[in-house]
Amino acid sequence: MGIELPSLAEAALADGRLLLEVDRVVREGLADRRAAFELRLEQLPVHFGFAVVCGVHTFHDRLASSTVNPAAFTEAARLLGLADATAARLQDARFAVDVDALPEGTLVFPGEAIATLEGTLFEVLLAATVSLPLLRRAGSIATRAARLALAADGDVLVEAASTNEATREQAALVARAAFVGGCDATTNPIASALAELPLRAAASRALASLVPPAAPRPDPEGWSSLPAESWTVLERGDEEAALLELRRCGNHPTGWIVTSFDGPELTLRCDLVALEEEGAWRPSNSSSAPGRKIAVRYADAMGHPLRDVVYLADERIREASAFDAASFETLASPVLRQGRAVAASELPRDARLRARAVRLRAPTNLLRLRHPGAFPVDVSEGVRSIVAPPRRGSRSRDGS
Repeated sequence: MGIELPSLAEAALADGRLLLEVDRVVREGLADRRAAFELRLEQLPVHFGFAVVCGVHTFHDRLASSTVNPAAFTEAARLLGLADATAARLQDARFAVDVDALPEGTLVFPGEAIATLEGTLFEVLLAATVSLPLLRRAGSIATRAARLALAADGDVLVEAASTNEATREQAALVARAAFVGGCDATTNPIASALAELPLRAAASRALASLVPPAAPRPDPEGWSSLPAESWTVLERGDEEAALLELRRCGNHPTGWIVTSFDGPELTLRCDLVALEEEGAWRPSNSSSAPGRKIAVRYADAMGHPLRDVVYLADERIREASAFDAASFETLASPVLRQGRAVAASELPRDARLRARAVRLRAPTNLLRLRHPGAFPVDVSEGVRSIVAPPRRGSRSRDGS
């Protein structure tokens, strides 16, 4: 099975401001200009030392979707006064965009782009704007799950938050993000089937007290056969603190059930960083971080990350030795080219394994649940010159 998501255009029907923006782009003759957008992590919540990338798979799922309701587009065009050309473009399910993104499970830090989208201004404006909420929510849940996994210190975590979602698609997205971040299973059978996740469930304590003991089940090691008292439910609130306190007091159940991932979300920004003019890319004046960029992670000989550096896309990447590192790698990889998937969508378990491996290699001060350290994210001289051009007559930091 798979998670069925509405197409990009169909999702845009929920955002009247976005539809008016793309309508203006069409009316002013800018729709076919090539543009580059970043979905960038701007800020972490208090006491968060890192964020976990999640939701990247939705780019493929949404672009592959062909769900279009002509009547809905006609009504939206009538209500908003959209141009006929805009309505016609919205009903075209083909979005030939290029997407580069950080693999799911990667640790990301403020100032870094989770995904970069390139294509016509009309298409990437739609794709970036409607993708932002999904990446923000999936990343927020995966990050909270990763922190709970750190607090659990090897104990089993099962997510039950997805049972509160209104639709099966939303439930599957929540359960998948929790699994990628660090939960071991879901209690939601539909989410388990749609997202291919392990399913674990046990009868409630109240129900168990009403029925006589049952005969041994054929699966004596299955979770459904375990006594309800083996499970501790983390109620809504400060789940991390509750888990730590219960463990400190000697509570070591078979597993912990997470009923909510409520709390502060990651701060992501959808940013137009460059436009093509006469065949050349020009940084966008409206961006707080203009220019097409790539992020590079430098690591020591054991693979432990030391720092990230953000370069312009056409800038030379400095050698690892310049930062006393042994190796470096670009963080983002191709996801879509001309709207087509570069590779098959990654399985949740692969993203989960990556997230766990990355945490094991991360500096320990980043993993503190209170007052974590800050991972160094630098920008190159090229990026710095665009964001804050030097005053005439001044010298750059390297003396050139």
